[in-house]
Amino acid sequence: MALRVIGYSLVMVILLYLTVVFLPESLNINRNVSRALLVVITAIFFTLSKNKWWINVVSLILGVFVFWILIFLFVR
Repeated sequence: MALRVIGYSLVMVILLYLTVVFLPESLNINRNVSRALLVVITAIFFTLSKNKWWINVVSLILGVFVFWILIFLFVR
């Protein structure tokens, strides 16, 4: 179960990086379109996962915290 949460958290970190940093900066995609992509892909990802709802919520929260830490470490 812990490996599943860590795996889904890493997927969320990669998804956040792609939609928040990579797409708007390198491909010149509008930020609103990028945010919509994040919401749609996350909804599809969590709908297709066979986990309980609380595992998805915990992995989402951990993914956001790890993403914030990476942004604070590497952007400044």
